[in-house]
Amino acid sequence: MRTLYVSIFIILQTGYLFSQNNHQLLLDSNYRTVPDFGFNGNTIRGPSWTDSIFNDSVSTMFPKVIRYPGGVIANFLDWETGWFLSQDVLDTAIIDTVYTMNTGWYFLDTLDMRPIVFQQALDQIQAKGVYVMNMMSSSVSKQSQALRDAINDGVSINKIELGNEINRGDTFQIMKYPTAGDYARACNDYIDSIKVINPNAKIAVVGGNRAPDSSRAGHWNDSIYSIVNSLDALVWHPYIYLNDKDTSFTIKQVLAYPFYRIPLIEKWRGFSDTILELQDYKIWITEYNLFDKTYDLRYVNTWAHVLILAGMNNLFLHNDLVEMSLLHNVGGIFQNFDALDTQDNFRKRSTGVFAQIFYKSMFNTTYAKSIITSNNFKDSVEYENNNGIINKVVFPKLFGWEFKNYSTSSLFLVNISKDTLFISLPSNYSVDLYWEKWVSDSLFAKIDYANIYMHSDTGKINILIPPYSINIANSILCTNYSYYQDIYLCQDDSLEIGNNIYFSDGNYIDSLTNISGCDSILITNLNIYPEFSGSIIQYGDTIFAQLDGTNLASSYLWNTLDTNSSIVPNQNGIYWVIMEDDNNCVLDTVFYNFVSVYHNEFSDLNKQKDIIKITDIFGRISKHKENTILFYIFNDGSVEKRIVID
Repeated sequence: MRTLYVSIFIILQTGYLFSQNNHQLLLDSNYRTVPDFGFNGNTIRGPSWTDSIFNDSVSTMFPKVIRYPGGVIANFLDWETGWFLSQDVLDTAIIDTVYTMNTGWYFLDTLDMRPIVFQQALDQIQAKGVYVMNMMSSSVSKQSQALRDAINDGVSINKIELGNEINRGDTFQIMKYPTAGDYARACNDYIDSIKVINPNAKIAVVGGNRAPDSSRAGHWNDSIYSIVNSLDALVWHPYIYLNDKDTSFTIKQVLAYPFYRIPLIEKWRGFSDTILELQDYKIWITEYNLFDKTYDLRYVNTWAHVLILAGMNNLFLHNDLVEMSLLHNVGGIFQNFDALDTQDNFRKRSTGVFAQIFYKSMFNTTYAKSIITSNNFKDSVEYENNNGIINKVVFPKLFGWEFKNYSTSSLFLVNISKDTLFISLPSNYSVDLYWEKWVSDSLFAKIDYANIYMHSDTGKINILIPPYSINIANSILCTNYSYYQDIYLCQDDSLEIGNNIYFSDGNYIDSLTNISGCDSILITNLNIYPEFSGSIIQYGDTIFAQLDGTNLASSYLWNTLDTNSSIVPNQNGIYWVIMEDDNNCVLDTVFYNFVSVYHNEFSDLNKQKDIIKITDIFGRISKHKENTILFYIFNDGSVEKRIVID
């Protein structure tokens, strides 16, 4: 029996301006869901997911999602071995195209990066995975089998990204599909195969119009919209590039740069949330970061880098379609991207420092509201583009978000100006807030050598926000609030609200009190889905599973591990099936004693009875476990449910 737990969602009211120097924060009246956040999971430069200390270090950055295989290695990785495909395989992958790995990768220590190893790491980190299909050097059949094998091993795969090409600058290293349409049609083949294996998987395709004058990529997204079926999201990889010419930037130009570049990239690549064709999809940002290409790498791995990432994420959150945002990269040897320095006891670089602060502020929250930036907190800066045109950009000196679940909230405020700012919070915050104010002793010294400070403070009136700082505040909000909800449950499921548990249809009113003594009323309209009955019928030597005599179920799982609505048994005996209806309700297991109509040899019931496999309740192959429900399947077709008590 499943139980749904519900708490109360409390609304923060906006306030008003206090004085010229002390500003009360205002929150947007609209809220959005908090995206999944985490990392691109490239770990080929070890140690990898087999290292429990590394996994513990990753968990200190609070990722909700990690991507596998990470980045471009998805185009070279063999899921079966957990390492790179050999060059002789790559030589036959794409005809008439140079297709070679980075030669340095061949000299790396071999790591075990099989999906099951990655799943074990996710369990330790308490994160989920998003999986990238190899559409470049593999095939639909190979990737489908790899996916099926991983799931049978116990890997939980519910979010899938279809692979993309590799390009270095303006030169494609891999260009398997002659046109965008060819890529889109290949995506359909992969999606059809994936849906057979996991009908509920969420699938995303790499999008992004390239240059408008490119005949091949100029209408990339248009081909996806018109050709690809059953798609949930488009994938966006936004990077901010700083080059040699940008070494003359002022501090203001450096820190405001995301507010200039991200909106342009969003427009060029076709990811604006105002685009009509995009409204039926979500956006997955599965790689983003600062790409420092200056001659001395002056911006990367600095506190300025941390503040740039804060600006990027602020803009991503303002895109209502963004459902996922993953930093590039979780850990390795490069300062440009890697969050953890794998060569130096996993100390955090700028990417890791940012994640530790920002991801923690969002952790276990559900909704977000933007801070409204008043004119007092706005500034402007100019940039010259490659054509010599001057662009004036207005940007917020102070920006941030309130992240909340049903009863608590945290504030995330960033000051990217040289000014010390003072703010106050609305009066319906029930208590003084606990503040963490993060600053550095240098904007541009490497984090390995600069000190990062966290100052603590409490209060809600006249709060000092330091220059170039990230500020986190935590509190319980207090206001009288009535919240209405419609809940649908399956038969035998229950809903728990406060100290009450409900099992049947009806309207229920609960008064909830949080730890600060704030009262709220929760009104629930509870609906129980009607229960279907299942049966198995036999025609010839085929047996069919059905609901209420005629209806098809949404999914099937037989003791033979088949997932179709019918099977042809290969011997007499007991067969069972678990069915799920369109409401995702699981029916009681249906059993059937099969006797062959045509094969007399099936009637020999004196054959030796041997165990051929042991499965768990979901039909996955399992080993003997104590205190767990297991199904023992014998060679005569019979099934025994056992619980071995330790």
